Amino acid sequence: LSDGTVISGDSLGHVQIWDGLSGTMSQTFNHNESGADVLCLALSEDENKVFASGVDSRVICIERQQGNVVQSNSKNASFEPPVMRKWINTG
Repeated sequence: LSDGTVISGDSLGHVQIWDGLSGTMSQTFNHNESGADVLCLALSEDENKVFASGVDSRVICIERQQGNVVQSNSKNASFEPPVMRKWINTG
């Protein structure tokens, strides 16, 4: 994303949110309970919603919370750590 956030899906049915500057995973979500592969991720134009789908054809929406701000765990002392908002699974 434009703020350095990286979003990935895996073969165990997880969607992960990463701090792209430090390379650390900040959150993880289960796409499904059967562990089916996540094959597709789509992002809304405003970068506040991620849609994930996989082999089971289920689509979930993970949405960035507005106003709930936390500092990144970036250890690079030469840069200000970016402000990151938490994500929630809205279905």
